[in-house]
Parts: sequence; structure tokens; C-alpha cells
Amino acid sequence: MAEIAMVQMEAPTSGFTHEEGQPTPTNHPPSTNQPPQISNPPQPSTQQLPPAGHGNLTSSVAQTESDNCEGIPRERWTSTGEFIASVLSLSIHFGTFTTLPYFSATDGAAFMVIYAGFYFILGVPIMYLDLCLGQFCSRGPAHIWNLCPLFRGIGVGMMVSSAMYYPVYNLFSSWSLYYVVQSFYPVLPWSNCNNAWNTPACSNNTYKHIGPSTEYFYKRVLQVSESSGFEDMGGLQWELVGCCAGVSVLVFAALFWGMKVLGKVFCITMLLMCAMTLVLFIGTMTLPGSQNGLAFLFAPNFGADLKKKNVWSRAFFWAMFTVGMSSGLVSNLASYRHFKSSALRDSLIICSISAAGRLLAGLMIMSLYGVLVNTQQKRMNYMVKTGIMSAFQPLPELFPHLSVSQFWSLAYFAIFLLVGFNLQLIYAEMIITAIVDSLPRRSRMIRLVVTAVVCITSLLLTLPYLAKGGARLMILVDVYIIEVSFSILGILQFLTIGWIYGMGRLSRDIEMMTGIPPPIVFKFIWCFILPPVILIFLVLSFIDYDPQSFYSAFPVWAHVMGWFIALASLVPLPVFAVIALFTSSQHLLRPKPEWGPAEVEYKRQYDNQRQYNVTLRERITSVFTN
Repeated sequence: MAEIAMVQMEAPTSGFTHEEGQPTPTNHPPSTNQPPQISNPPQPSTQQLPPAGHGNLTSSVAQTESDNCEGIPRERWTSTGEFIASVLSLSIHFGTFTTLPYFSATDGAAFMVIYAGFYFILGVPIMYLDLCLGQFCSRGPAHIWNLCPLFRGIGVGMMVSSAMYYPVYNLFSSWSLYYVVQSFYPVLPWSNCNNAWNTPACSNNTYKHIGPSTEYFYKRVLQVSESSGFEDMGGLQWELVGCCAGVSVLVFAALFWGMKVLGKVFCITMLLMCAMTLVLFIGTMTLPGSQNGLAFLFAPNFGADLKKKNVWSRAFFWAMFTVGMSSGLVSNLASYRHFKSSALRDSLIICSISAAGRLLAGLMIMSLYGVLVNTQQKRMNYMVKTGIMSAFQPLPELFPHLSVSQFWSLAYFAIFLLVGFNLQLIYAEMIITAIVDSLPRRSRMIRLVVTAVVCITSLLLTLPYLAKGGARLMILVDVYIIEVSFSILGILQFLTIGWIYGMGRLSRDIEMMTGIPPPIVFKFIWCFILPPVILIFLVLSFIDYDPQSFYSAFPVWAHVMGWFIALASLVPLPVFAVIALFTSSQHLLRPKPEWGPAEVEYKRQYDNQRQYNVTLRERITSVFTN
């Protein structure tokens, strides 16, 4: 979910002529009718500014610069590798192991080709801009949108959307931790149908019966049978509450120490996750049937699949979701980078490694499905499921049939625990950053208090999901919060950056920061391709909308509540626009005075090249020039 662009201050300056392509200093002094305090600030010495594009070295990134917030300086990632690991933790999410393999298996190779096309053609420019935006101003998304006061609600909307989705990841992590603990039992509890929670319908052998892992998940772990629906959610599942509290403690411990510790955590968890995925894949390939799963994944069926508009829609939304479009999460992580770090190179590295990681995850999951189908002699179409809940249903039935079943189960569920843990860190850090950036002073104690409040609040907000009917609420939020809010926020974001802030200013910002302007093809995509494409797929999703298609048991009022959930992140748009209209004495489409680099040296340099009153023709021309 994406944000766009490096932005520049727009306040009256003197002693400069303004053109969209390039500001040119003049030798004329300020006119006498201008107040003396707005004369040109002195240019910083070139010795004060590190060479563009080389600030990503560990020795340079480790530096911390003072900014407008009093107290301790803002922390930085201690190495580029830690930042890359943090963004990879965001892009390799639960859907990488569940939903994407399902779409690939059901829609054939066509989905993979279309998804890869959207990801590399549109996703890489989005990732690049999100990275640049946070790195340029060293602020989270709630403050990044000071670049256009009238549309500051875009950044706040991103915060609201992330805050609403954060408890869902708490829930997933709780499930995963529960299964990790159960994996240490001498006999896996979902190995057979001879348990107190099983029903006569439980069986391993026929299509019409329910497998033991499915009954274990719904009747033992979630205990949904004790809830009759939204009207009666049942009591709390206290075992899951304990797991959620345990994960929350770990999240607090990782977040409290700041970026220097958090970066190490991301590196360790990503390495563990990749290692376990690779070990499971290699081990699975030695078992009979694994090749059938891979063949099912890559089965070509272009003639039929390419004609389905839902294939294109799925591929587009998942590609955009993978790069974090309209979430503000990448920008928030990038706000802790050194100002002169390389953006284009790191964006390409992140997208390439992320694509390889998703491919490995898909190969591992589908090879496991192949072995499961071979073991139970069932059809692949019958076994492959979608959604995060599918990770806890058919595949665990395979592990009791393998030697050292506890190892297979532990490695499998530990992967999901690490994925959920990383996502919790990223979402919580975004909320913490927004709060700390809003305070007049920064200190260790303040961060301790804010982190504790965020972790405790997130635990309390997760409790409704931990009720015995909480899975229904999770499905409702998961379905409605994704496509609508992040599509509308994405359209407004690209239009605001591309046509209100302008590509000329954006190019100068990025060139000032990294030493090179953005590629012209990227600017063309931001301005002319992404807004209409997002709108087209949003309209298609409305055309195909069927409330009963994803959960037929939902009552009508639940779907109404779902739409309120979907629109909640859009409420800040009119609210902050009205606030700006009544409280701001400045031009509402020009950046606030505080917008720009956080470091004093770069802020002074930035103020010397700010612009305003750019014509539409100049804005269009700037798209095709550097």
C-alpha cells in the first residue's frame, strides 16, 4: 500500500526565480517591502553534506541527527541490511504462504505471469516512492502529509487502517504460538479422530468427511461450536488469550529498545524463517507426490484463465498489497534511514529478494500439498484452500504420517509465528512513531510508556477476536478493510503527489537526497498509469461484489458493519480537510513550513530551492524531463 514522492516546501522566498524544471538563484537582493527575516538563508557548506547515495554505509547510517523534536535524536538503522530485512518482513506476509499459492494453483500459470507483471512494472515504482517519502522527511505517514495540508487525512487514514488491522495479526500469531506449543507433544493432537472434540463426521479417508486437523482447529482451538454467531460470540478462549499475551510481551521487548535492537530482530527472524522454509522444501522434495504439487502450481491454462477478469483483479490487488501500497508502512520504516541512503538500488534489491522469497514459499506449500494428496489419495482441487485459516486445516494432517512428525509441525508453525511476530512489530512501530513524532519531546522513558500503552491496547482490542466466535469477526474485517480503503487512499495519494505537489519538485527532492532523479518511466507510471488502473480494478471489485460469496452465514447487519469498517479509514479525509479550511492561514495545497528534511543542514538547503505557482503545463512537462 503505497505513498509517493519527495516533497518540497512552498513558502515565499526572495532572491530566487522559480521554474518547474530547475530553480535558478539570482543576484537581486530582496525588495524593500519584504520583511528581512525571509531573506535567503545561507547555503550550507559543501563539507557539511555527505556525498549523495553513500549514506547507506554502516558507519554513516549509524549517525543520528537532531530534528525538530527535543530530547534524544531520532534513531537510525545501523545498517542497510537491517532496513531491507524489515521491509522483507512486511512483503513476505501470511498470504505469501496461503492465498498466493491458492490463486496460483486454481488459476494456473496465468495468475503467476499476471501477478509478476503487476508486481515488477507497478510495484517496484511504488516501493521506490514509499521508501523515498519516509527517508526524505524522517517522519511517519501521519506527518508526511504535511506536504499538502488539505489532504493530510490520507496519512491519518493509513494510520487508522493499520491500527484496525493490527489486532488481526495478533490473532494469527496467537494461533501459531498455540500450535508451536502443541507440536512438542509426543503424539500430535490432530493425528486421529479419537479425541473428545471429534464428531462422527471426522475421517481421513473420504471426500465427504472432515479431516482431524480441521475439527481440531475449529472445535478444540477456536471452539466455535460454543458460539451461535455474531449475536452470541461465546466466552474467551483463555488458552489463546495467554498465547496473545505472551507474544505481546515479546513484541514490547523488541520495540522498547528502538531501531538498533529492532533491526537485529528483523535480521534474525527473517534468516530463521527463510532457513526453515528452505529446509521444509528440500525435505518435502524427497517425499513421494511432491512433484505433483509443483506440477499443479505451474500447470499452463492461458487460453481459459486470461479471459477471467477476476484473475486480473486478484493478481493486481495482491501485487499492490505485497508492496504495501497505501499502508504507509514502508514509508514509516524508511523514516529511520539516513538521508543520503540509496533509494533506487535498495528498492530493486528488496523487490527482487521478496519475489524470490514468495516463490520459495509457494514451492514449499504446494510440494506439501502434493505429498498430502499422495498420502490420502484425494484430488488437489479438493485439498488446496485459501486464506490464513487454511494454514491450520488440511496441511497439518500430513505431519503425523511423516517421520519425526514433531519437527515438521514445529518448523511449519514456527514460520507462521515468525511472520506474525514481524508484522506485529511493523504495525506497532508505525503507531508508536506517529505518537512519538507528535510529542514535543523524545526520550527513552517516553518511548517506554508509549510502547507499553500500544502493546496493552492492542492486546485489549484483540480480545473480541479471541472469543469463541471471534473468527467470524476476523473474516469480516479481513474482507472489508482491504480493497476499498486502500484503493481509494492509493488513488488520492498518487493524484496529490503527482499533480498537486508535482513531478518537478519531486524530482528535485529525490535528486537532492540520493544524487540522481527518479527515472522518467517511473514518473509516467505514478501520474498517468496508477490512478486510472487502481480505479478500474476498484470498479470491477464493486461489480463483482457478492456479500454471500465469502461467508454466506453473515447476517445483513454484519455486512453493513463491514462497510462501516471499510469506510472508517476514509473518515479522516473530510475531517482533516475541514480542519485545514478553518484553522490554516496558509495555502492549503502548499506544504507546511515544517515540511522537508529533518536534519538542519539539509532543511536549509531544501528551503533554498522551494517553489510555488507552477502551471499545469509545467507540471505535465516535468513528468517527461529530469
